[in-house]
Amino acid sequence: RPHRISFPSPKLGALATLDHSMWFHGPFDADDWLLYDMHAPFAGSGRALCFGHLYRPDTGQLVASCAQQGVLRLAKPTLKNKAALFAMRGAGLLDRLRAAALGWTSGGERGAGATDSSASH
Repeated sequence: RPHRISFPSPKLGALATLDHSMWFHGPFDADDWLLYDMHAPFAGSGRALCFGHLYRPDTGQLVASCAQQGVLRLAKPTLKNKAALFAMRGAGLLDRLRAAALGWTSGGERGAGATDSSASH
């Protein structure tokens, strides 16, 4: 999350493609898997520029290239957006609190100080 916002997120407002292009370099079957390599040399001020290359998995041949420029706007703060964000964060926090109360570690095992309340004394 280099931009501090996950997708999807109630913090996101409008997303749109400003322009995009594709160039085909060789034959391929669109029903087969292709390797898609993408990089974004610029992302800032609400815009991003991305380039991608598609390769055949059997030969490694470059079969298509693409470029896309997009725009992103943050959502205006509203009570509904804040509630959705709180719910997303709260669900993760609630899971961590439950695990801590049960003495579970992050690896899914009981912690050293945990006791089993169902054991007979």
